[in-house]
Amino acid sequence: MKKLFTAVIAAGFLTGSMHLAHAELALTTQHKKELTVFGLRSMGMNAGLGDVKKVLSEAEVKELVSTGINLNGHLCAEISDIRPLEVAGAYEVSCIAYRGGSAEKAYLLEALEGIASEM
Repeated sequence: MKKLFTAVIAAGFLTGSMHLAHAELALTTQHKKELTVFGLRSMGMNAGLGDVKKVLSEAEVKELVSTGINLNGHLCAEISDIRPLEVAGAYEVSCIAYRGGSAEKAYLLEALEGIASEM
């Protein structure tokens, strides 16, 4: 159900039919767009930066990235940190592996390809 909900939200952002609150965040607009593409591509959509019509909030980006990591076959219950790397479209993401747990996992994201690899 969570995956379906996330897919519906993602489709709404692509069509520009949803309204988002604007907030000041640590990630830049470009980072949020790239991470949105990661989530969408992880769900099997052939999305690019030009398809992102609305910029997500940091909380929405984290939820979408967490879902994308899980869809890549990895464990990510909650994102604790997202760090952009010097390579364009590459991010290091730290996650708590299980709900209510404390085990941390680190992943390398190739955002524009929709690929997550465990570090």
